Amino acid sequence: MNSTARTKTTQTITTSKTTAKAWTLLAAGALAVSGGLVAAPGAASASATPHQAEQSAATESAAPAEEVASAASGADAAQAFRDKWEGSYIDVDGYYGAQCWDLVAQYAIDNGLPALATGDGAAAGIFENYDTNGNAQYWEKHVNSTTDPDSVPKAGDVLVWDRSWGGGYGHTAVVLEADWNNVTVLEQNPGAANVSTYDYSGVMGWLSMK
Repeated sequence: MNSTARTKTTQTITTSKTTAKAWTLLAAGALAVSGGLVAAPGAASASATPHQAEQSAATESAAPAEEVASAASGADAAQAFRDKWEGSYIDVDGYYGAQCWDLVAQYAIDNGLPALATGDGAAAGIFENYDTNGNAQYWEKHVNSTTDPDSVPKAGDVLVWDRSWGGGYGHTAVVLEADWNNVTVLEQNPGAANVSTYDYSGVMGWLSMK
């Protein structure tokens, strides 16, 4: 597994440190990290047929005040969503059980926005089809980078994995906290809405509410 090392300041620690971040993509269906995408007994498979009704449904120097306010708002939204839904099976559109898309769709709805669209029925499409699926009106896109020192999602962002996850459909979740090496999310499929921590393998990027 290849690693890229560089100096990074995390979101919550004000001193910088040099760390390594793994970037090896998971092969489709592989369970190379804990919590890999396999359906729990009785739950829908991450590689199920795509949704058909989605449309219905601190650094050393102080950050600008508006950035601090935005980060606090995102963290509050993520925590409120976790408090409300953790342990529940969310099925926004009524198709194929509680899939990962349903969780982020419900997150958008709970924050007064339309359900996140994919454009092609796959979770990866949330990010891949950003320019055409309507998400750009409400969300700001951030591409994951191995070289940008600011490439860390914030609590409240929607994380999207590529198609090496989920049997070719990708994966998506709500960020609860993140640093340079790992990201903790609320996700479902596998299982009900639950908290998991991953490295950034396969992460294409994330969307932030505008």
